[in-house]
Amino acid sequence: MTQNLYDRVVRCVIENQNKFYRLAFSYVQNQEDALDAVQSAVCKALEHYGDKEQCGCKDMDLPDCGK
Repeated sequence: MTQNLYDRVVRCVIENQNKFYRLAFSYVQNQEDALDAVQSAVCKALEHYGDKEQCGCKDMDLPDCGK
């Protein structure tokens, strides 16, 4: 289950990487800062990918990238 969830997070990040970058760039208006922000967010997502199930947040209405 944990590996499946990790794979879903990775797939979601890959599928949406351009959207994440564009959103970050719209805030910081600088390519390097936007890339740094996305990298930081992705690292945090991968470090804490299991927290959603552990904290009871699995009932939240979040998008599901697992098809």
